[in-house]
Amino acid sequence: MRVEAVGIDSGVFVKVLEDLGLACSGSRDYTVRAWDLETARCAAVAKISRNVVTNIRRVPREPVVAQTSEDLRVRLWDVRDLATPAATFEGHVDIPHCVDVTPDGNYLVTSSNGFDANSGCELRVWDRRAGRQILEARRHCASVNACAFAETKNAKPGFQPGSLVVVSGSTDRTVRAWIADPARASLESSDERRFDGYDDPTDAAATTCVAALDEPDGCFVAAGDLGGKTQVWEVNRSGEMLARAHTRRAS
Repeated sequence: MRVEAVGIDSGVFVKVLEDLGLACSGSRDYTVRAWDLETARCAAVAKISRNVVTNIRRVPREPVVAQTSEDLRVRLWDVRDLATPAATFEGHVDIPHCVDVTPDGNYLVTSSNGFDANSGCELRVWDRRAGRQILEARRHCASVNACAFAETKNAKPGFQPGSLVVVSGSTDRTVRAWIADPARASLESSDERRFDGYDDPTDAAATTCVAALDEPDGCFVAAGDLGGKTQVWEVNRSGEMLARAHTRRAS
């Protein structure tokens, strides 16, 4: 069983590493901690000055987690030894808010805060094997609060072999689908959709989270916003986002 819990108020994000009997958390107190699930006690802790953890994700099938921080760095930790980060990536010019990892564990995507395309608001793709950033894109015009990889194992026509589908959500009230092709050093926005259905365009509708899932019959993207709405799209063979369903939280 795999369990995920997110403590919004405390700023702590938890992923269960069930094969090791450990959980890993990151917090605004500058720490990353490993927890023993049998005893519910802290098994190891790493504390780095200014390492205010903004997001954390497990690297699939590895005892490794990736985290973003307000000190503009992206760190990888082996939870079996938190003495030092397993890797550190630098390059963001504003606070990275979110990180995701491809199913094979080879690539990371991060998204950042910002106020326009010249000062943040970017997506960055990192190659773990090369230890560096390989792609960058700036098409959003406000903070990019969320990002996620969509699996491409079902390789639908229209996607190049080896390409990755990335989705992002922003305070500019848009959700974008991107085609990332590491072989061509290309990260291109294939489509965008704006949250709709609001009577007042000034409603607080900043996109706060996105998720993507690749299924045999299509790639689906879900996103939520501060206006209380969740919307779902299908990313078709041309990279277009087609509306499938949407809901609004009851008042």
